Amino acid sequence: MNSRLGFSIALQTDPEVFLIDEVLGVGDHSFLKKSQAAIRDKFKADTTVILISHDASVIGQVCSRAVWMNRGSILAEGLPADVSKIYEEATRAGS
Repeated sequence: MNSRLGFSIALQTDPEVFLIDEVLGVGDHSFLKKSQAAIRDKFKADTTVILISHDASVIGQVCSRAVWMNRGSILAEGLPADVSKIYEEATRAGS
């Protein structure tokens, strides 16, 4: 509940950079849809949004670029679908 409240309060601000760290994983489906719409509104408002998530579907739905990082190193960056594919191939090969 605190994460949802904090996210809602943060949406009322007008920052140049908006950092979202895994907050979308704490809500129900309704909260997720409302949050995604709010994030897209931030994009339209010319705000830089940095979304940290392990959910490839959320990243694909709201992000225009993705970065896969591990231990502080960038392993891939580009379109979300491309980065997801590289990630999936790498994790399958490593299994």
